[in-house]
Formats: sequence, C-alpha cells, structure tokens
Amino acid sequence: MMSREQSMLLQEGEKMKNEFVKHVKYGAGRVEELDQNHMVVLFEGETGRKVFPYPDAFEHFLCFDNPILQERAEAAAMKLKKKQAEEAKKRLVVYQLYEAKRKQEQTELLKKRRKATRERLAREKKSGVI
Repeated sequence: MMSREQSMLLQEGEKMKNEFVKHVKYGAGRVEELDQNHMVVLFEGETGRKVFPYPDAFEHFLCFDNPILQERAEAAAMKLKKKQAEEAKKRLVVYQLYEAKRKQEQTELLKKRRKATRERLAREKKSGVI
C-alpha cells in the first residue's frame, strides 16, 4: 500500500514527465521519469541520459523551463532540507542521551575501581605488606 506522500510524488512525477529542464553543464534536457528519490533526464547530443537526486538537483544544477514546476521543485527541496534538519536534531538528542549515560557508567566504574584500590591498600597496610 502506498503512502499519501508517495502517491502525491507519483502524481507530481507524471506532471513533470516530458517537461524541459536546463542543466548548468549539460544544457537543455527533457524529464523521462521521476521516482521517489531520482529524476532521469534525457539530454541532447552525446550527454544522453543522466540520473539526478530529486529534489536536491534543483538547488544547484537543474531548473525547469516551467516556473510553476520550478517553484514546486524548490518547495520540495526546502521540505526535504527541513526534514533532514529535524532528523539530524533527533539523532543529536539521542547521541547526547547515549553519551551522558556512557559517561555516568564510566564514572561509576571508576569510583568502584578507586574504592577497590583503597580497600586493597588498606588491607595490605594492615597486614604489613606496605
């Protein structure tokens, strides 16, 4: 079963199919297909077919001739960036919690070792070894 976001992307991909784009290096091309993460563009001449990450490529390399589609692609890129930033924040929080727990465990282990060393030294001193 397809999620709502996937079905919207599929519909969006159908609208973008056969639309013209311009690439910074390769020039004019036509969108052949668009799936969840990639866009296949057919360029004229020797360049041929190229696969680009969608919508990331619209930040630097590609732009649609159609301004409405260009806006949609830029909006999708911004949405993806926002989602990635939120995920990075979540990963950072999880890492910080893990690191705090690890440091606490390390401190407790160090305290136990120091206590054991003090007790050993006290026993040795008592028995006359030291």
